[in-house]
Amino acid sequence: MGPAVRILAFFLLQLLVSEPALAGNVLVWPTEHSHWINMKVILEALDSRGHSVTLLHSSTSPHFNNTGNFKTENFEVSFSLESSLNLVNDGLNIFLNETSSMQFTLKMWDFIMKTAALNKQMCDGVLRNEELLDRLRQSHFDVLLSDPIMPCGDLVADKLGIPLIYTYRASFGNSRERLCGQLPAPPSFVPSLPSLNTNRMGFQLRMKNFMSYVGADLVFKEWSFLTWDSYYQEITGIFFSQCHNRSAFV
Repeated sequence: MGPAVRILAFFLLQLLVSEPALAGNVLVWPTEHSHWINMKVILEALDSRGHSVTLLHSSTSPHFNNTGNFKTENFEVSFSLESSLNLVNDGLNIFLNETSSMQFTLKMWDFIMKTAALNKQMCDGVLRNEELLDRLRQSHFDVLLSDPIMPCGDLVADKLGIPLIYTYRASFGNSRERLCGQLPAPPSFVPSLPSLNTNRMGFQLRMKNFMSYVGADLVFKEWSFLTWDSYYQEITGIFFSQCHNRSAFV
């Protein structure tokens, strides 16, 4: 068989066995504020490649009034936009002004618990809204894209019976990456966020880095156990923890 015949046979085989590449239908459980910056870049790239992108967001969202080419599907919540923004400002004050590791951990715990109360209302706005869920099912989404800093993306994907993909910047103390994503992070070598340490630390910095990890782990585990595991169990009827490995990270 000559070269020309082989090339022709190859192209005929590609036509017979290949399937056309179709644009996907992507549902997004977005996160507000700085995490939205990371997610928006990904969504714009998806849109430029012909994929359909739909944002599922609350009626009090500060960021999604002008979404460009993205479609939107909003839902009602009982809290106001002002209360949400005030809580964000409280969190920024902790990050920018608190220098004590112990005080930072305590104040961050209080901030996380207040944030969780608002997040649960957002979750309820979708997961307890059967009319909205039916409408989403009828849209036949291919995948749900979420940032795990905002809980319940995995529950929404589970309710709709579609795959879940996480996109993530970073968590306090790298806790979710280490405890859920099995990221290797020896405290003597890997700086704990949001510290300004590098991979070159003396004994004192290593100890502070280690204590930062311990504090972050305690906050994350208590937050997961006391705040969310029971909620996940209530929605699904089974134990369904925050570290349940059902998703892909990008």
